[in-house]
Amino acid sequence: MAGIDVIVIVAAWSLFPLVRANSSSFDLLQCILSAIVCTACFFFVSVLLATFLGESWQLFGSLFVIAVLWQVTERLALPPSVNVFRFGGDASPLITHMLPWPAMAVSFIASAILFLAALRIVQTREY
Repeated sequence: MAGIDVIVIVAAWSLFPLVRANSSSFDLLQCILSAIVCTACFFFVSVLLATFLGESWQLFGSLFVIAVLWQVTERLALPPSVNVFRFGGDASPLITHMLPWPAMAVSFIASAILFLAALRIVQTREY
């Protein structure tokens, strides 16, 4: 997942001269870091669902949970700095020239909780 983040962000940065003109390579690295950290919670949603759903249901379940969370965060009108879905938009280091620390912290905490829940399910389940 991190590799896909890197490929997409570097490709977009390379293809759009307007983005390159307003940001430096250090901003690009910050954007890649924030993308990896902010999307980690999406990966761990899938890991958690993989502990009790089959392969196809895991995919659809993950997409459904992420879509619901996206709608909830849009309705709550969270500030862009806290919203993990806006690391590539309003809170992007390519625009703000700084890391979205609050969104990264939210994603890190959510990732840890989801990982620990998945770990607990795997430890208590008999395979």
